[in-house]
Amino acid sequence: MNNPNYGSSAPGVEGVEFLPTSHRSSIVPRLKQSLRSADFMQGSVAYWTLKSNYFGTDLTRNLSHHNGFICVDLHAPTSVANICDLRQAGANVFLHMGKLAPRSAFAVPGLPPHLLHSKLLVFNFQNSHAEI
Repeated sequence: MNNPNYGSSAPGVEGVEFLPTSHRSSIVPRLKQSLRSADFMQGSVAYWTLKSNYFGTDLTRNLSHHNGFICVDLHAPTSVANICDLRQAGANVFLHMGKLAPRSAFAVPGLPPHLLHSKLLVFNFQNSHAEI
């Protein structure tokens, strides 16, 4: 759902769409649409479990662009085999393995230490527009 009120009050923002629209809906169709239309994608995710062909060839095409990439944390349940397949298909894949802060600074019971917990995907289009 685009809301022109957000776009009119924030310079450079043309619209805001909140996904999914309900807790039972899937964002997969919307991701497929963005991947199909985008020139390249840049992203950072905590876990990677998807096979390289989950979105057809569009994911690999976006991540194979010279400006495209995905950065993935290696903590479980990340599938190293699926990351390797994605890389072998030509995608630019980076692995988060660094220690950014002492464990005590962000210790949360039950979470692995040094977890990269972001879930950010930026789809870039030819017309200089982007979706986050």
